[in-house]
Amino acid sequence: MRRSGVDTSGSGAEIDHPVRPRTAPPDQTRNNLKVAKPSAFRSDQPPDTYSVGWNFNADFGGAGFASEAARALFEHLFSVKRARRLYAYVEEDNIASQRLCEKLAMRREGLFREFVSFVTDDEGVPIFENTMQYAILRKEWAT
Repeated sequence: MRRSGVDTSGSGAEIDHPVRPRTAPPDQTRNNLKVAKPSAFRSDQPPDTYSVGWNFNADFGGAGFASEAARALFEHLFSVKRARRLYAYVEEDNIASQRLCEKLAMRREGLFREFVSFVTDDEGVPIFENTMQYAILRKEWAT
């Protein structure tokens, strides 16, 4: 069930927080266009830890909207939801998300080799990608 951006179905709760950054010119938010959509998912164990991610409209890249939206999400999770820890999985070839994690003061905690597959080769065999994990604690965010 989805209510006010929070999905309470299944074993966790998802915070879906579409953002029209305050710095976006009015013509870039007309027709309800979403510039950024950061999200967080909390599993039952531990309840104060959230997996965060984002999906940004590439047409607005380089304008700082990703940082602004992700910072707003992090601030909400740490201040309102009282999260203790946030983490993100980032594919090795996603340089923009790696930079965003670093800009948000997240530390790279590890590299998972051949962790996930989004595509297959011509014969239908999964092509696995390396994935990095970044994380930040509330006490690190506050400093």
